[in-house]
Amino acid sequence: MNIFKDLSNEAKEAILRCQLEFDPSPLKEAQLYAAALSMPGVTQSLLSTAIDRKRSDIAGKLRLLKLPDPVQKLVHQHKISFSQARVLLTAHPDTQERLAQECVINAWTVRELIDAVQLAQPSISDLQQRAQNLYEKHGLICSVKKNDKGHYFVTCAFEGSQGAAEFIQRIERAMV
Repeated sequence: MNIFKDLSNEAKEAILRCQLEFDPSPLKEAQLYAAALSMPGVTQSLLSTAIDRKRSDIAGKLRLLKLPDPVQKLVHQHKISFSQARVLLTAHPDTQERLAQECVINAWTVRELIDAVQLAQPSISDLQQRAQNLYEKHGLICSVKKNDKGHYFVTCAFEGSQGAAEFIQRIERAMV
């Protein structure tokens, strides 16, 4: 089976660049993957088969492109490792750049960076206080709970479906 038969020459060349690039940085690899995936007909599945990499490896590298530009620059300069960059992806976007800079300055290990990311996360009591503030400022009844697996659950109560629909719409807009 020829997985390339329906691809344009441009798409084939983009995949070939992914194969031929000798030991690129994780960020360069992510950029090559993104370029190949932007071609019509190229999927992560096809790309993983073509370059003999796991789809999860490709997805992991692509996530690096979600980091802020200054953090990507540190990865490109090899001041932050791929493992450290993956840890930074778990941090709140507002803290990623600061944590990356501290990681470089303090020469943190991956374990030290994990600890710093966890310290930068809001505590359950902080989140519960913010939920209380929503009620005091907007009349929105919310609660925040954390289960034993570390998952957080936010529950909001609305008097009618219209309020719930507006709330969901605001979340959808914020996610874009």
